[in-house]
Amino acid sequence: MAPPNNPPPSALLQHQHRGGERDDGGGASTPVTVTLSIDDLRIAAIIGVFRFTNGVARGLVPNFDRSCDAEVEGACGEMAFAKFMNTSFMMPNFLPDFPNFEVRTTSRPDGRLIVRKDESSAKRYALVIRESWTRYKVIGWIWGSDAKDPKYFDPKLGLYLVPQSALKSF
Repeated sequence: MAPPNNPPPSALLQHQHRGGERDDGGGASTPVTVTLSIDDLRIAAIIGVFRFTNGVARGLVPNFDRSCDAEVEGACGEMAFAKFMNTSFMMPNFLPDFPNFEVRTTSRPDGRLIVRKDESSAKRYALVIRESWTRYKVIGWIWGSDAKDPKYFDPKLGLYLVPQSALKSF
């Protein structure tokens, strides 16, 4: 299967909005619930396990960021985001999640979007929350440059932790 054409960033933002009107001003976004089918869950789980085992094969030491559960949860969040954006989710080769977005998934209802210091400021980062293994909420997005505001930096973790209230709606 050939990858889809990469639409311009503005087209991705305007594509199939399901959370109300576009809101570029930030503030609390309107979450949109996405339900994965059992087949979606199976595909995402296989991708997550593949990522984990590929990391182990490359000598990466599993940690909070590289556990098998975290990889499966992340792949499921990406699958939910693909369904939300009405696009396909394909087996990655450690490429960006989507042409114009990096997707971050957490099971914490109050979870923050994590951006690392060395990640691109020019990318958009989307937050997805897992409510169950088949129910996800697409919360919102933020530019990497905005996410790297010093007020979001946690020096103890060395990460930017962006609250949901700072994310833009889709």
